[in-house]
Amino acid sequence: SIHKIKSMTIYPILEGLYNVSKEKIFVYLDENKKDLPGLNFNVRPFLIEVEDDLILIDCGFGARHTNKTYFIEKLNSYGFSEQQVTKILVSHLHKDHINGLGTIENNNFTCYFPNAKIYIQEREMDYALQAESPSYSKNFSEKLKSFHNIIYLKDDFGKISNEITFEVVGGHVPFQQVFWIKENEETAFFGADNLPQLN
Repeated sequence: SIHKIKSMTIYPILEGLYNVSKEKIFVYLDENKKDLPGLNFNVRPFLIEVEDDLILIDCGFGARHTNKTYFIEKLNSYGFSEQQVTKILVSHLHKDHINGLGTIENNNFTCYFPNAKIYIQEREMDYALQAESPSYSKNFSEKLKSFHNIIYLKDDFGKISNEITFEVVGGHVPFQQVFWIKENEETAFFGADNLPQLN
């Protein structure tokens, strides 16, 4: 459900239900795929609308449906286009949090959100490129690394803007970031995989 906090509006955008194997192979589950071995879980990035920004927190896995990803179709169903997103806050670079940012075409990275500044912890990028973990897509990270819209965060905590604060807390991965977004007197917090969920 959509949460209106005074002038801030939070859209939890359900990309969909995925099945993931021990080898970190992701399969988008539709009506025809329900009984696969492995873990089933929801992928749900968040869109936050404030006065001066449309902020996306993480980007999901990015499974394609027709000519768009499932996530972008859901984003469009809320009345927003990819071009309207102004900031993307990346908690960490696991496939289910970052692959929905764009695609690799002709060995180059193409971003689905062309007008957004993308905030990534630099140490997380370095870690993703060295990690021998199937949770990361090394090829995707290598192509993404030099994308011109990335702003690398280097500190353990700080401000992205007057409204957005970040902190490196680790936990799920060594350099995972969490975010606070403040507008007027209300605060939204995003903890990514460090934050327990009912499901």
